[in-house]
Amino acid sequence: MDRLQGVEALHSWVTSQAYAATPAAAQAAWVVVHMLGHKPGFRESNFQVAGKMLEVVGALAEQPGANFNRATALFIINSFVIPKAGDIKAHAQACAVLTQIAEAVGLPYTLSKCFGALSEQINPRCSIEFLPWFATALVAFGPG
Repeated sequence: MDRLQGVEALHSWVTSQAYAATPAAAQAAWVVVHMLGHKPGFRESNFQVAGKMLEVVGALAEQPGANFNRATALFIINSFVIPKAGDIKAHAQACAVLTQIAEAVGLPYTLSKCFGALSEQINPRCSIEFLPWFATALVAFGPG
């Protein structure tokens, strides 16, 4: 099984009813996110695989019983979502995942961690792609 098929299978499991029925679903978000980080992990060069990985993270953030908490959000924002925001092929998906994370853990927390992650990025495109999302998020979620 190649990487794309594996991530597609993981995405179909996360979005299925079988995932919700898993006894450990409350802790599964943390486990799945860390599993995605293993070799080649977040440095995935295949844009299709990286896009599917972003979809998996977004699906986890939307799952009501997945326990997508602040620690999981911090880990995924710093190591995967913000770097992918600067990628030409993945920035739209990365911004969509940021919105899903903000819905799960709150916009103020998400923004504070995004600004911290952006300050560590070398690629200026990350900031260029993040700022329009920031403006859209403020309108969608409200300033407070």
